[in-house]
Amino acid sequence: MRSHVFFKKKYGIVLLIPSLLLVNCATRHFMVQTVPEGALVTSQHLLNDSTKSMFLGYHDESPTKATILFLGKKDKYAINAEKRGYYPSSMIVTKNSPLDIIFEMDTIPGISKKSFDTSTVKNNNYLFLPGNVEVYLHSGVGNLDKYTISSELSTGCTVDLNSILATELLNNKQSEIIPLDSFENKADWDSLSNKLTQYLLSLDIRKLDYYGVPPVVDTLLYEYSYCKDIIDKNCQQTGDKYLVYLWIKGITETSGRKIGNAMMLVANAAVEGYHTAQGSAYYSDPSAFFSDTGSLVMFYIIDPVSYELVHVMQLKTGYDITKDGQLIELTNRMTKFPVISK
Repeated sequence: MRSHVFFKKKYGIVLLIPSLLLVNCATRHFMVQTVPEGALVTSQHLLNDSTKSMFLGYHDESPTKATILFLGKKDKYAINAEKRGYYPSSMIVTKNSPLDIIFEMDTIPGISKKSFDTSTVKNNNYLFLPGNVEVYLHSGVGNLDKYTISSELSTGCTVDLNSILATELLNNKQSEIIPLDSFENKADWDSLSNKLTQYLLSLDIRKLDYYGVPPVVDTLLYEYSYCKDIIDKNCQQTGDKYLVYLWIKGITETSGRKIGNAMMLVANAAVEGYHTAQGSAYYSDPSAFFSDTGSLVMFYIIDPVSYELVHVMQLKTGYDITKDGQLIELTNRMTKFPVISK
């Protein structure tokens, strides 16, 4: 009898937990307005210590509706608004907060409210800075994998990329390049290039036109005055063309991963066939064994006078740039910039 009562209690608890979750969950539709309009509205889930989570939800430009799911009574979100030339605004909300939100945004003195006109990209002229390539080795089998940067392959591909670009852009009327060997103190350029990469990758491309203060790279350039002088000299000689900084991420699979994944795909197919014949359930994720070899190219367009990052374009391809001829093929596509095909 005692065990029967205990079972009922356990069973009751099991039924009670989903019920409590359903009771405490609530979806709220916040109407967000800003003065002036046209601010980018985002939301972030707040953790227990009220710090903002890494996840950022995007809700279009104001005025707009921000739909948020609250998972409990104490669940909180921060609703944010950002607009070029204005200080960012933020408000913490719970499921019991008023649904109408109005942000009166304050102007940042001295900051232009105009964003770069992307319709001019195809008509502008460009001066490429030496590019930076990072090559990652993808090892392991399935989801039991890891990515490791290869310094040797990265350095080799970086040198080859800039050599090919210098040759391919010789007769290009719209784009030129500052040759890598223009920087006699190569260690300075390598250091500046690495810092540029870190800074540019830290930016949220979707918010580029909405940052209150536009992102600029002048601080980094002034830190490396030797490199800045060379860049400025080339800008003046070429008529202040827009600067383009290239960053390429290449992924290549190890031989062990290729062989292991092929074997696992065959084994999974056999096991799945057996379970199907037996009428029993079986689930596997074949996508874990697919190849993700390829290259991502980021084109960061920088104003040559203010050093503001004005626009970002990207090209994603299946090229394995560590293989013969594939880096050349990728570079040939890049030289058609700003007309790039995905």
